[in-house]
Amino acid sequence: MRIRRQGNIIELDLDDDIAVVSVKMRKSMIVKIDELARKYSFPSRSDFIRTALTWFMKYLNGGVDEEELRKEISKRSTRNKYTYSF
Repeated sequence: MRIRRQGNIIELDLDDDIAVVSVKMRKSMIVKIDELARKYSFPSRSDFIRTALTWFMKYLNGGVDEEELRKEISKRSTRNKYTYSF
């Protein structure tokens, strides 16, 4: 693991294939992300955002199978509900 500092930003290099991305968004959007992440049993906000971006990129490339997406959402909504702290 490498730690790199740039001003008030600390970057941890945990894996050569993983990078941390900082994104600015409205607090209301973060609240909605947290609500949906809990509703659909995502283990974290990051996992929700990664999944959403993956599906959006598939959509932009014309590769979204709507039935596959419905199954994924349905599968998540039937999992045991746990409360996660965000």
